Amino acid sequence: MAKQSAYYEIDGQKLIRVTSVLGQTLAKPALFNWAKKATREGAAAYLEGQREQPITDAIIKGAVQAAKDGTNTEVAVRRGVDFHEAAMDYMGGDPSPMIPGMKALHQWRADLEPRPVALENVVYSRKLGCAGTFDAVMEIDGKRVIVDYKTGGVYDDHAIQLAAYAGLWGMMNNTRPIDTCQVVQIDTVEETYTVHHLDDWKPYWEEAFLPLLTIWHRMRGNAFTTH
Repeated sequence: MAKQSAYYEIDGQKLIRVTSVLGQTLAKPALFNWAKKATREGAAAYLEGQREQPITDAIIKGAVQAAKDGTNTEVAVRRGVDFHEAAMDYMGGDPSPMIPGMKALHQWRADLEPRPVALENVVYSRKLGCAGTFDAVMEIDGKRVIVDYKTGGVYDDHAIQLAAYAGLWGMMNNTRPIDTCQVVQIDTVEETYTVHHLDDWKPYWEEAFLPLLTIWHRMRGNAFTTH
């Protein structure tokens, strides 16, 4: 089984990733607003450091570059990837490096006492033509829970993403479906966590993800013909 760009390939069949479906069918206003804010802050910080200098073409170019650098997500993405790798090792029973965010995860584990059922598993449906990888399925307080770790913001489309994983899990494991979902938001600076609960995930599966998947498939066709 291999994952290729926007698709997974399972037994020779290409299945679209859950995140690709959402990315190609949903607008991301929160991400757009973040980009505008980061752009303003990057330029403002640069100009603050040049406040005693006369405005020149070089200063203007510097401000433009600082604005572009402000929206560079490479550091944030790397931090998130490092945290996820450490979290999977830790929840799987291996020692974890004390990277930013791990103290918060230790506290979450101590408070909720989750029991891992599956870590970073691929769930898929050949019939629906899609697949995805969840962070974890845990037993928490007698419930089977999809758990997703986030080191950044938590937005409404994450509810659709988790519901998609829960729905695909149910199609593969109908004897023990997912009871609920939660996002564990980790503050890697303050070393705190916030749990965002999605207790009723089925409407997000039935009324949001499945229609979006239908739209995605429809967008792959040829709507128009020429005569």
